[in-house]
Amino acid sequence: MKRDNVLTLERAILDGSVGDVTHVLRELGPFEFTARALALSMRFGDAEKTELLLKSGAMLEYDLNSNLLRLEYSTVYSKSEIWGADYMAKYSLFPVFDRVTAREMFFGTLYDPAGGADPVNSPSLVSADGDERAPASLSVRAECVDVVCKRRALDRDSMEEMLYYSVMFGCGAITDALISHGARLNESRDISSGYVRLISSYDDIRVAVGEALRCELDKTSAQFFIHDGMVTFLLRFESWLTARWGEFLTLLAYGRPSELSLDAVAARLVELDSDGKLTQLAEFGLLRSVPTLIESAIDGGRNRALAFLLDYNQLRN
Repeated sequence: MKRDNVLTLERAILDGSVGDVTHVLRELGPFEFTARALALSMRFGDAEKTELLLKSGAMLEYDLNSNLLRLEYSTVYSKSEIWGADYMAKYSLFPVFDRVTAREMFFGTLYDPAGGADPVNSPSLVSADGDERAPASLSVRAECVDVVCKRRALDRDSMEEMLYYSVMFGCGAITDALISHGARLNESRDISSGYVRLISSYDDIRVAVGEALRCELDKTSAQFFIHDGMVTFLLRFESWLTARWGEFLTLLAYGRPSELSLDAVAARLVELDSDGKLTQLAEFGLLRSVPTLIESAIDGGRNRALAFLLDYNQLRN
């Protein structure tokens, strides 16, 4: 019965009016689990629904060790055989991601445990053709975040984490809302760790920082670090490098990569015979070990890269 009440609340958030939400809160509350309902409101609802939930006592945080929540609401999105611990759903990040129903996007299933969809008893977030429900506009989601911050429903760590990912996913309005409430990025933030390491492990890689990263670094005076392991991993995907080169270049420019990483990037661009990307790398002051790169270009028959490197080396000397 308690689980049914929670699902009724979630359906009201997704498909009902403000009046419907008010009615459900009054008639069926209190609820044993509100984190997901509040997250759904912040992503798909509006500020008024979010305010109603907060006034009724809804919280984004929940007991990570509760077996009841794990079994009834699938709060475990991934089991780690390596680390010996479960990764728990982080509902506070719902407003910033572009997809939330894919298991690899941290949140696990929004349906029944074990990933089985239950269209009768669960809120419908995916259409028959597999498309995910569109989120509210960025401005509306930012209003919801503003309400949550005003109500102090996010602790400092959660605000920092949401700020970080709002930058990564280009959600400028949410970034501004968080900064207006005092959110700041930790100066020692290592973007190869934690959630980012997980997200970069899938084909649908999301490192959408671009120009937003530079702007937000100015606002928060944060120090970003990109780890050698992440650079090595991303260099494997030629199609991704082509599609996301601008973002990746910005990440390199402001992520303080090691010399080892910079050499690996340049070597990969020589291998791809990409004189244009090598040119941009040089413009950002990130091109090193040019004689070694020239030898590699000669050995590999990478003529376009070789022509650029020879010209660049001559200009330097």
